[in-house]
Amino acid sequence: MENLALTRKKIEELHCRKMGKAIADRLRLGGGKVVETCENFESVTVMFSYMDGFESICSQVGAMEIVSLVNNMFAIFGKLAEKHDVYEVVE
Repeated sequence: MENLALTRKKIEELHCRKMGKAIADRLRLGGGKVVETCENFESVTVMFSYMDGFESICSQVGAMEIVSLVNNMFAIFGKLAEKHDVYEVVE
């Protein structure tokens, strides 16, 4: 039962990251058509990030250091998005 609860929590966290908490909550609670969970935005901004010198960094440090670096970078982006009430989708 503990594994099931942990798995459900991980799935819910993934849904929140991919769709945003409001939409994930609407889908989880049900009671409406899936298409009704869609949102419309008058304007959007798409940000593509590029780390200058990333290939060079990768050739000089270990894999876990790269994973840590990228995780930290996206954690900072996530905190900034939350602070400024920005809907964030990470692909």
